[in-house]
Amino acid sequence: MRLTLVYLFVALALLILSGTGHVRLLSQVGQTFGGFFWGIDTDRQVVVVSSPPGLPPLAIAPVSLTNQSTITQVNGQKITSLSGVYQNQSTGQGTIIKYTVAHDGKTDTVSYAAATFTLSMWFNSYGWALIAGLSWLLVGGLLLATALEWTGAVEGITLLPPAMLFLLYSHWGNAQQAYPADLVFQLLWI
Repeated sequence: MRLTLVYLFVALALLILSGTGHVRLLSQVGQTFGGFFWGIDTDRQVVVVSSPPGLPPLAIAPVSLTNQSTITQVNGQKITSLSGVYQNQSTGQGTIIKYTVAHDGKTDTVSYAAATFTLSMWFNSYGWALIAGLSWLLVGGLLLATALEWTGAVEGITLLPPAMLFLLYSHWGNAQQAYPADLVFQLLWI
């Protein structure tokens, strides 16, 4: 019973943390963004996280274990102005934005059209992860609550890490405004 209560407490904390990330992303629906989701890595560099479906392919590969491309400038300005470029009144759907990308000691310039962030883009990129995380959390809770012995409880507990991964995914991506993932989220993600 105590283990089930601890699981419920952790699940509630995860849902609150996940909710803050999704509310942050959903607050940007209807606003102009670069046409891709970006993040700020541990070195405080801007990296591409993913591209929403339905937009033209992006010439910058998302960050991975084998790719460490970082965006260093936007429209010839320091990368700190990235959010400002998206929020500028003259930047609208289809406005071409030029990104300077550093990869393996080389720099390239990539032009990409701005887009309007829609609810379907959020759902296809982050909503499915939310549903998956809720499913893993629910199944783990049911297994734990109905376990008759320790081995059944262990099966329920092992579903918690994938639920954490899916539920905290919303904190990794930015659409328009910069949100660096803090150390707590990075620790939970790892």
